[in-house]
Amino acid sequence: MKWNNVSLLLLLPLLISACDSQQPTYSASNANSAPPPAPAPVAEAPKPAEPSPPPAQPPAQQPKAVAAHQRTVPASESLTRARPMPERPEVLPPVAAFGIGGCDDYVSRYRACVNAGAANNTIPMGPRTHLIKGFNVQVRQWQADVAAGKATGLVTACAEADKSARPQLVKVGCTSF
Repeated sequence: MKWNNVSLLLLLPLLISACDSQQPTYSASNANSAPPPAPAPVAEAPKPAEPSPPPAQPPAQQPKAVAAHQRTVPASESLTRARPMPERPEVLPPVAAFGIGGCDDYVSRYRACVNAGAANNTIPMGPRTHLIKGFNVQVRQWQADVAAGKATGLVTACAEADKSARPQLVKVGCTSF
């Protein structure tokens, strides 16, 4: 019996090594087949090179006319514009000179007053619309008179228009009249 115990003790490590989970298993059905191939060692792929940072580009310069009307926006404000707002066009565009000093002076002062009041919103929309329509009617009539050769009456018409427009323009805040 002693030899039986000793022989069992010798067979125990052999049985334990045979049952190792890392060893491939064979059965009667695959006894004549070749053992499965060992897995190929996995080679580590080379690491891609670190991309270099892009070169610093100077900021794009804006035209001076646009840059003058933009303000610096703090980083805390989240609203951004895709492009700058266009400049507000003049309410009364330039008028071709009549060649009569009193008329040309009146037209330039009237335009400056209404355009300044429209730009800074000192002239309310209702009176501004009335002033613009009245001015456009006057200028068209005077241009028609000059084209028809009736420029002699234009001197008095411009003086009268200046006199009648003065109270209205002072009332809406024009100081140049």
